Amino acid sequence: MHSYFFLTPFLVFASSVGADGSSDMRALAATVKATTDTIHASLNGTMSLNTADLVANVSSSITSSKANLDADQVAFMGNTTMQAMDVAYLDYINALLSLAQYAELRGKSWHTEWNQAVYTNLQALATAVHAYGTSLTQKDAVTRNATIRTITAGSALVHAESAWSRNLNYPGKRRRGWVVREERGRL
Repeated sequence: MHSYFFLTPFLVFASSVGADGSSDMRALAATVKATTDTIHASLNGTMSLNTADLVANVSSSITSSKANLDADQVAFMGNTTMQAMDVAYLDYINALLSLAQYAELRGKSWHTEWNQAVYTNLQALATAVHAYGTSLTQKDAVTRNATIRTITAGSALVHAESAWSRNLNYPGKRRRGWVVREERGRL
């Protein structure tokens, strides 16, 4: 049992090694979108959700992709053009913007999760996004224009962090009923 516990993280990391950068970014976008969908669905459902673990999973995926880039840039790029990488990168960043928006909405709505864990993991996610964007730019994997969106995503994650910055798990006034209405024009 113990060897399985320690072998699992290695297998997860090893399975992501060898994919080209475009595939990595498509997988990242899919992970972020799945997490966003889970958080969005919870806005009108349960008060308790493990948002901290969901955000930590996204951070781990981004860190894994950055490790692939740092380990072997030639294999990471493969035959992918910079324009194709830009498209995949922008899809990934747009997914992060949606994640930040729904994490912020969840933090501002009534919930039974501890704020500190989510806040800390959102900080780690913002750091991972910045580090990954910086590495991609420094290694000329994406254009500098594409990484401008990294700043936008970082700002959105900071706004999401602020929604979870209160002590304990008190987000503010409880809204009438459990349904959270999404702000118009934000999606």
